[in-house]
Amino acid sequence: MNDINSNLTLFADYVLSLNISDTKEGMFQKMQTSVNSIQNWCTVNELFVSETKTKIMFFRNKEDIKQEIFIHSEGCLEGNCLKNCTKLEVVNKFKYLGLEIDHKGAFDFHIDNVIKKLRQVMPKLYFLKNILNTENKMIIYDAWLKSHIQYALEIYGTAKQKEIKRLQKIQNKVVKILFSSPSGIVLPLIFSKNITY
Repeated sequence: MNDINSNLTLFADYVLSLNISDTKEGMFQKMQTSVNSIQNWCTVNELFVSETKTKIMFFRNKEDIKQEIFIHSEGCLEGNCLKNCTKLEVVNKFKYLGLEIDHKGAFDFHIDNVIKKLRQVMPKLYFLKNILNTENKMIIYDAWLKSHIQYALEIYGTAKQKEIKRLQKIQNKVVKILFSSPSGIVLPLIFSKNITY
């Protein structure tokens, strides 16, 4: 697909098109061209574009968006396709390869999602902390907690400091639950303050 347009990225069944323009008109023209290119490539290769999963997002846009982007139906004549073609939904956030991306580039939603996953594990940790040795606790930590925290950290690690601190706080809590002894003494494990290892 790289021969179609240099701003298209294909990974497994995901296709991402990133367009940059100084004007709204130029932006919409690039976006429609990208959508058309993706659709044509998929048609040639006997693949199907999911109209319900295909979304558009504008980064840091403050203007009211009225122009529309379509996935054209077969045999459609552009400009006369409002009834037969699918208008793509404009969203403020979406999930791409497990990373929650929002239109502000703040990653608040992604951090909320990671925190939610860590909280879901916490009740299990209260049960496991008294029956596992330290080595097995480390395995649990790596599999259930660290894997969620570190996934796409290179990208979402640029979030606001207050969001990173929220994540650090919940990480500290789960570490304390899992590695504390019955007497409440926390085992001497070192974790970086900026959640990178």
